Amino acid sequence: PIPPIQSEQGSWKVVAEAAVRRDGATLTLEGHHAPTSADAPEFADWLGQDSRLTHLRLRCADGDAPIIMQHLAMCLAGNRALQSLSVANSAVGPAGMEALASALQKNNTLKHLDVSSNRLGARGAQHIAGALSAGSMLQSLVLNDNAMGASGAEHVAAAMHHNQQLRNLAMRGNAVGISGAKRLANALQQNKALQTLELGSNGLRTVGAQCLVEAVQQHPTLQRLGLGANGIAATGALHVAKTLDQNQSLRSLDVSCNALHAEGTRRIASALQGRGQLQNIDLSGNECGDSGAVHIAEAMRWSPSLRTINLAHNGITPTGAARIAEALRHNATLQRLCLTSNRLGSEGACHIAEALQSNLFLETLEVGGNDIGAEGAQHVALAIPLNEALVELNLSQNGIGDLGVACIADVLPKNRVLRVLNIGENGISAKGGKFLAEALNRNGSSLTTINLEGNALGAHGAEHLARALRENNELQGINLDGNLIGDRGAQFLAEALSTNKSIRSLNLHGNKIRNKGAHHMANLFETERGSLRVDLEGNWIRDGAVPSLSKSLRGNRVVQDLSLGRNILDENSIRESAAEAYRENHGPLHNFSLLGVSPEVRTRSTSVRPFGDLASSRSLGYARGVGSTSRKQIRLHGISPRALPLSASLGPRHINPEIRHSKIDAWMLPKPPERVLH
Repeated sequence: PIPPIQSEQGSWKVVAEAAVRRDGATLTLEGHHAPTSADAPEFADWLGQDSRLTHLRLRCADGDAPIIMQHLAMCLAGNRALQSLSVANSAVGPAGMEALASALQKNNTLKHLDVSSNRLGARGAQHIAGALSAGSMLQSLVLNDNAMGASGAEHVAAAMHHNQQLRNLAMRGNAVGISGAKRLANALQQNKALQTLELGSNGLRTVGAQCLVEAVQQHPTLQRLGLGANGIAATGALHVAKTLDQNQSLRSLDVSCNALHAEGTRRIASALQGRGQLQNIDLSGNECGDSGAVHIAEAMRWSPSLRTINLAHNGITPTGAARIAEALRHNATLQRLCLTSNRLGSEGACHIAEALQSNLFLETLEVGGNDIGAEGAQHVALAIPLNEALVELNLSQNGIGDLGVACIADVLPKNRVLRVLNIGENGISAKGGKFLAEALNRNGSSLTTINLEGNALGAHGAEHLARALRENNELQGINLDGNLIGDRGAQFLAEALSTNKSIRSLNLHGNKIRNKGAHHMANLFETERGSLRVDLEGNWIRDGAVPSLSKSLRGNRVVQDLSLGRNILDENSIRESAAEAYRENHGPLHNFSLLGVSPEVRTRSTSVRPFGDLASSRSLGYARGVGSTSRKQIRLHGISPRALPLSASLGPRHINPEIRHSKIDAWMLPKPPERVLH
């Protein structure tokens, strides 16, 4: 948990002690919560004396990192309690890594270390490799995005020859190339302890992948291998298939976002039929098309072990969906199937839905971004009452509209198994919200989580849902991100939640909630209901709401996590109130976020989510690049009422593949926009 904290120097200690007192083992200090370089000696002394803390996540500012790392390293050398340390995105650099590596040689209790995105380079890799060679007890090491190159990979590979303690190694995004892959492959032949190896986005190409998978063929312990986004061609799939045929330990394989196409998919699918122990495979973003889907369908029919298949972003049409559906009727092992962002349409949805009526094993189905429309939703609705296995269903970005949600809502009370429903970004209005609310009011619905983000429910839709929440005791989480419910909608929900005891998570991000709505939510925080996580980021809450929010935080009995970032309020006042409430141990508040609040932002409307968060709520990361193409997904929710219908209907295939950024606001983008989407 991330505790609230004052911005002045030295206040971290009060918060850190309170967090350890509450949680007993875990502490996160980042942003305003992190100690400064001036705090470093005191912070290190405190950490060295505290024997309760076992998990620490620390993210330092660039200028503070070198000094903090030096003191942290001195503390680690003698610390016998800490088991997990994350200093990702802390500008550790080679010098900081040298200090940490020296401490690791003397520390026997730290098992997990994450130093991702720290500009380590080859020199930093050399330091951590030295610690591994000297007998470090680390079991899990994350080195993602550190620009280590082939030289850095060579240092790590040399350490793997000697170290038999390391179980999990992640080196994604380090540009190790073919040369680095060869070094690591040679090390794998000597190392018999590694269980997980993640090498995605490293420019391995077919030659590098061949070296690695050949080394894996006889490896006795490796269970997870990540080779995504490496430019592996169909010829490389032949070597992957051979490994799957011979290796008896591998359980999960990621070859997503390569260039396998139908031929490469065929080779891998052939190796899966009736042989091996592989349980999870990610083939997303390989443009395998219907031909590849046919081969995977055959593997589904005959593989004795497959549990998860990801076929997102592969251009599969109803023809391929029909073959997959036929395989589902006979498959008795598959638990999760992802067909997100293909071209299924309503006909493809019909094929999958018919298979669901007889399949008794599939627990998670993701068919978002397939333009199934209301007709496709109708087919899925016919299967829901007959299926007794499906626990999670994702129908987001399908343009099902009010008619489609009416069909789904009508059958929800007839199914006692479905727990999670995602119907976000489907152009659902208040009318559709009413259909859904009526379903939630009826006895029989088993839903615990519902995602309605990026629709157009408005205040009236929120009112319908609020009425349902007064009666429904099953629902635990609801996401209304970007539905423009405004102050009235916030009032309806706050009043309903004061009596509803089951809801634990409420997302109201980007809903044009102003001071009046914030006041109603503040009143909710002082009621006697159970703990609640509330996201109010990206609204229009201004300084006038600070008094009521401050008062509610001091008397807080409800909110456990509160996010108020990207609003237009006085951050110092509200932060001081939260810190005071935390020090006095009032209520359950553990996490208080003001990310994005700054003097520059205060002059702007902040109802639009920043570009960096576009895919944060997606389990499959839709904004990831596909193969060697430049295709990205852009999200335009909550910009204005006129833009909302466009936001709700856009899917990844409707967007020009050359567009990298949309014209939202320059301050919200990681770099100036290259194109403008009107």
